[in-house]
Amino acid sequence: MAPRIGVSTIGADAPSWLTWCRQLESVGVDEISVADHLQAGALPPMVALAAAAAATQRVALSSMVLNNELRHPAVLANEALMVSELSAGRLTLGIGAGHAEDEHAAIGQPLPAPADRVDRLEEAVVALRRLLGGETVTTTGPSLRLTELTAAPAPTHAVPLLVGGGSRAVLRVAARHADTIGLTGFSHVDGVSKLTHFSEDALRQRLDLVREMPRDRPEPPRFQALVQLVRVTDDRRGAAEELRSEWGEALALTQEEVLASPFLLLGTVEEIAGQLHDRSARLGIETWTLFAGRPIDADVETIGSIIEALQA
Repeated sequence: MAPRIGVSTIGADAPSWLTWCRQLESVGVDEISVADHLQAGALPPMVALAAAAAATQRVALSSMVLNNELRHPAVLANEALMVSELSAGRLTLGIGAGHAEDEHAAIGQPLPAPADRVDRLEEAVVALRRLLGGETVTTTGPSLRLTELTAAPAPTHAVPLLVGGGSRAVLRVAARHADTIGLTGFSHVDGVSKLTHFSEDALRQRLDLVREMPRDRPEPPRFQALVQLVRVTDDRRGAAEELRSEWGEALALTQEEVLASPFLLLGTVEEIAGQLHDRSARLGIETWTLFAGRPIDADVETIGSIIEALQA
């Protein structure tokens, strides 16, 4: 399996966004993703993706991932279909259960309990699948009620669904309904992010769990991993030790586990390319999404170098 490289960002200033998208496409990035956060500098995902659709020709586009608690599926279906049409079918709609309590508090909207959020996510995903397929949809709840609703514009391209998250409950929804399952390496436990499946062994257990779950889709799921850090260095072991020191108790892994973690890329550009090839082959993960736009993230030139090494 040849690895695909995605790039995800939370924020960018409006004047540079289109230029940045064109640069990413020019260095061979396969997919540009926009995160969904209510914080200073964060891009509004669907607006940013619509602009990216107009600014690019080839690169795939995705939301990574939308907070279901902040979007009504009927409105979201219309937006997604329009972006899909603008991009000639390059959009994947990524959605999750939501988790940021501080962002909900900032707008006076309490964050429901995890089990309730997962139930609401599944209702939304089922409705979105039908709406994005051009069906007229009626639902009766318990939380979502639609009456003879048809989304617009009428679809001329399929809009794949990605469900992302780390908890077993979200993964059950993803396994049943999603085209692509997004994995992050962490879950939210009692309102706190914890690295619940950050090692290769823990991720493999998650993948095995998903593959054994019942599925409503005829095709097997695809997998995407959100790489938390790329560090280009001639000293992989030194970089691993630095991370263990920097992250402290949050990264309760040995040096060898850090080096093997699918959510970290440490080494020279050539070593990183080798890690991606090896991990795709062994784990069956198709797309590796790298963060960009923060001071600690790889820049466009480095990402381009990694892609060039992958193709060598």
